[in-house]
Amino acid sequence: MPELLLNIEDAKSHNQYSEFMKGLQSTRLLILDDIGLKSYSLEESRDILKIAESRYNRGSMILAGQISHGQWYELFPDSNFADAIMDRIIHNSYILELDSKILMREVMTAKKMRGIDEF
Repeated sequence: MPELLLNIEDAKSHNQYSEFMKGLQSTRLLILDDIGLKSYSLEESRDILKIAESRYNRGSMILAGQISHGQWYELFPDSNFADAIMDRIIHNSYILELDSKILMREVMTAKKMRGIDEF
């Protein structure tokens, strides 16, 4: 997610925003990781809403973060944007909450030490 927002900012500065966003819309599966590393600005919220709207019922997205999806609402500075974004993201979604006290790095390290390469 942080890299995507930087790419959007770069596309805007090079007058390629529309083309960049069309590319995101036409992608069959968009995976957004690291949601919630920081709160989003109003401009970033607009961009996220545009992505969610453009993909709603048209393309698949996988969203992942270190915080529960119930806390995502708080990441947006304007409640109207938060409502719109969350409505489009949550409405037709499957939510898989993982409640693990062990970090994935620890799991993978333990498996490698036992000689297991597959998950």
